[in-house]
Amino acid sequence: MNYKVPATAAVLLLAIAGSALAQSKIPSITSLWDETKLSQRQCNQRAEEAMRNSGFSRIETIGQTTFGDRTDYQVGVRCVESKGIYYIFGGGPDEPVVRRYIDELKGAFNR
Repeated sequence: MNYKVPATAAVLLLAIAGSALAQSKIPSITSLWDETKLSQRQCNQRAEEAMRNSGFSRIETIGQTTFGDRTDYQVGVRCVESKGIYYIFGGGPDEPVVRRYIDELKGAFNR
């Protein structure tokens, strides 16, 4: 009897199962918002400055939203002048870390 085929199938099955398990960790996403009286331009500038001061990189503003990266985490600050709010959102591997980054960013934004 040839055991190579069942053994190979078992190895492949374990590899696929291990790969699926490794990919099953879903990134955490969290957000918060606050009121602001800043103009759209001032709010976007404040968001960029807050990100720089909080250690974010690859900072880019597109329309109403400023984006930034920090390690394996990504955040955005959306300024909506017409509603008088800004909205900070972010995602990454661990919820406590992304929450801390967002809280730090809000503190830097409100200085």
